[in-house]
Amino acid sequence: MKAPILVIALLALTGLAPLVQASSQTTAFDKSFTFNNFTVTVSGTITVDTTAQTVSGSITVTVVNDTSGKTIFSQTTPINISFNTNNGAHFILEVPTFPATLAISSSATGGSTTSTSFGVSKTPDINHDGVINIMDLTSIAANFGTSNPAADITADGTVNIQDLTLVALDFGDPIVFV
Repeated sequence: MKAPILVIALLALTGLAPLVQASSQTTAFDKSFTFNNFTVTVSGTITVDTTAQTVSGSITVTVVNDTSGKTIFSQTTPINISFNTNNGAHFILEVPTFPATLAISSSATGGSTTSTSFGVSKTPDINHDGVINIMDLTSIAANFGTSNPAADITADGTVNIQDLTLVALDFGDPIVFV
């Protein structure tokens, strides 16, 4: 008599258990942006593993000068980043271009589907110490309202709330130098 009750109890508990999502999903992407007379293309394939809390794969960054039409940067970079959140990672790809270092703010999330998002600006690592921290926020704040090109990461001609917001959004994110 106890065995059927145990089976019924196990079946009932199984019905209450949440559905298990895939722990690892791979996605391919190919996105282009125009920023400050450059066309920046970001493409590749990454895998988000929510169990191991890693993002891995490779990302190709190509930068074309819109004035001359010449490719000034093209490189494929392996990515292997750990993250502490449940569904994804945020990281910055720093691209050495002249006259300013570009940054590709990157996000990869897992779960029921894998998604990626990217944004291009000048590097939010204003003091170039390899970390986006309070020193970078302070630099933007100290130049707020000026036209200082080093602190104008949106390249719109004025250091403003948009620049401060971008640095704040990327605060603490790891930097991958490509």
